[in-house]
This record gives sequence, C-alpha cells and structure tokens, in this order.
Amino acid sequence: NKIKAYFKQRKLRKELRRQTINRVVENYEALINELRLIQENKSKLYRSQREFVQLRIKHLISKGHIQVNK
Repeated sequence: NKIKAYFKQRKLRKELRRQTINRVVENYEALINELRLIQENKSKLYRSQREFVQLRIKHLISKGHIQVNK
C-alpha cells in the first residue's frame, strides 16, 4: 500500500510540475516570477524546465516583448 501511495503522489507531483511549466510559458508575469525563484534556488521545476524558462526569457528579451530595467 505504501508503494502504491508513493507512486500516486509521484504522479500527482509530476502533473503539478507540468501544469506549472504550462502556466509559466503562457504568462509573462509568471515567467518572470519563476525566473526569480530559479535565481534564488527556490524553484520546484526540473533542471531542463528551468533551462527552458531561462531560454524563453532570453528569447522574449531579444524580441523586445520584455523590457529590462538596469
């Protein structure tokens, strides 16, 4: 029973991560917030997803969709 519960929880966590990455990609504000979490080492995303968020931010900055204040 513990094994079943573990895999059920794992599946749920995986689905929540997938929802997080989808929500982040759709919304610039969420994308920026997730980048802030990544920089503070508090992000719950997998490494590949964190890299994707960083690449997406760089792409949006290069296209001019996001302005950077220095």
